[in-house]
Amino acid sequence: MLQLLQSGKLGQEAPTASTFSPERHLLQFGDQGAAVRRLQSALGEANKVPIVVDGVFGRETERALRAFQEANGLVATGRYGLKSRKILPIGEDMPLLHEGAKGDLVERLQTVLTDCAPGHWEIAPGGIDGVFGPATTRAVEAFQDWHGLLIDGVVGPNTWAAHLRDDGPSLEIAVRTRSICVPP
Repeated sequence: MLQLLQSGKLGQEAPTASTFSPERHLLQFGDQGAAVRRLQSALGEANKVPIVVDGVFGRETERALRAFQEANGLVATGRYGLKSRKILPIGEDMPLLHEGAKGDLVERLQTVLTDCAPGHWEIAPGGIDGVFGPATTRAVEAFQDWHGLLIDGVVGPNTWAAHLRDDGPSLEIAVRTRSICVPP
């Protein structure tokens, strides 16, 4: 406990934002932020065990990371460094997507929302054209409503983190990996 206090990992000196940077390539107990959320999401997918995705690197995240490291032949340090990153990349922050956005990421979002809507949130974006228009906004709103999220038609951190099904990937993972939903 004394070491934690002295190292700034406990008490008022604990970090309030992630200290993750491309140069450092390290996440550890006490870190917070978007990079920790991405790590938690990736650990949940990799370990096939639910994990709270709250952006706080606490004991649950540390245990999940140690389990992942052990399962993959790494020294179980509980710290996300270069060796863990090679096996479990967490990517970069997903952008905020809203009406007017265009591109490949929007096209992949439209594909996932279209393939997974039947039997769930029911409203698909219509066409898959890479343009975030009114139909895509309605599909995102239906997805958000289905999850009990704030319904704003904007794909931000909470919408990216929402799972397509109880046993399925998050919207972010599905869009990143170009996953196609299997029928319910």
